[in-house]
Amino acid sequence: MNNRHGRSNLIQMIITLLLILCFGAGSFLLVAAESGSYKRLKEMREECLNLRVGMNYLLTRIRQFDATGAITIYDSPVGLCLVLREDIGGEAYETRIFLQDNKMRECFTPAYEPFNADAGFDIADIDSFNIDYINAVGLINIELSGGNDKRSVMIKTGTDGDPFE
Repeated sequence: MNNRHGRSNLIQMIITLLLILCFGAGSFLLVAAESGSYKRLKEMREECLNLRVGMNYLLTRIRQFDATGAITIYDSPVGLCLVLREDIGGEAYETRIFLQDNKMRECFTPAYEPFNADAGFDIADIDSFNIDYINAVGLINIELSGGNDKRSVMIKTGTDGDPFE
C-alpha cells in the first residue's frame, strides 16, 4: 500500500512539474511574440516621425525663403537638391537640402563653393526625396517616403519663375 501511495505522489509531482513547465513555456512565447510586435510598432512610429520631421522642415524652410524668390532646384551629384539662397553681409550663401544614404541632409555654404554632400548634417532618416515644380501654377510638389509610409504635399510659391533655372 505504501508503494502505491508513493507512486501517486510521484505522478502528482510530475504532472505539477509539467504544468509549471507548460506555463513557463507559454509565458516565454507570449513575451517573445509581444516583443516582436513592439519592435515593429516602434519602427513604424519612427518612420512616421522621420517623415513628419522631414516634411515640416522642408515646408518651413521653403516658406522662409519664398518671399525673396531665392528657391532653386537642381540635380546634384547625389540627386535632386533644394537650394535656398540668401545674402548675408553682402555675400551670397546657399542652404542645400538633399538626400544621401537614406538621410535628408542640409548643407549651408557660400554660394561660390562647389557641392559637397559631406559638409552637411542629418535632418531625418527617409528613403526617397522628390521635388517637382509645376511652372504653370507656381506649385512645388514634395514627396517623401520611408518604409511603408509616404507623404506628399503641394505648396504654392509666391514668386514667378521656375526654380529649376
